[in-house]
Amino acid sequence: MTSAFILVITITFGLGSDQQTFQMSFPKESKAECISDAEKFAVPLPFVSIQAECKPLRTPSPREEDDIQKT
Repeated sequence: MTSAFILVITITFGLGSDQQTFQMSFPKESKAECISDAEKFAVPLPFVSIQAECKPLRTPSPREEDDIQKT
């Protein structure tokens, strides 16, 4: 499975300075799948904040030494 997007879910619960935040990431194959799954987390709950966002998966840039042929 090749993932093109990451669904990032941030959950914060508690009141005032006694808040705790957790973050989870899930690979998704397409932007449409990611957005569809993110919409499922749009549920208002008391004392709980849930944010879901889709981020493109960044491919690492090639390093210079990878371009050098070794003999």
